[in-house]
Amino acid sequence: MYREAILEAFQYASRWDADLIVYQAGMDCHQHDKYGSKWFTTALLFERDRIVFEMAKKMKIPLLFVLAGGYQPLEDLVPLHVNTFKAAHQIYFAEV
Repeated sequence: MYREAILEAFQYASRWDADLIVYQAGMDCHQHDKYGSKWFTTALLFERDRIVFEMAKKMKIPLLFVLAGGYQPLEDLVPLHVNTFKAAHQIYFAEV
């Protein structure tokens, strides 16, 4: 479900001839967040980020991401944000 929504957003980006994608990598949807969804796991958030980075790279659209959201204790929230950096590194810098 979320994958299709991400792909649809990239279809719009390509139609609009986007020069830049600003991606708000929010964590308030995480399953342990008081405003989150019970099914939105850490693994799914990592996959969400990875898909966004992968599509931006594939379409050659520069991407700026910002860390956002999250109403968990800091020691639980920081690893979620670190995963966003790990996903970006995996897509943009990992050797093929």
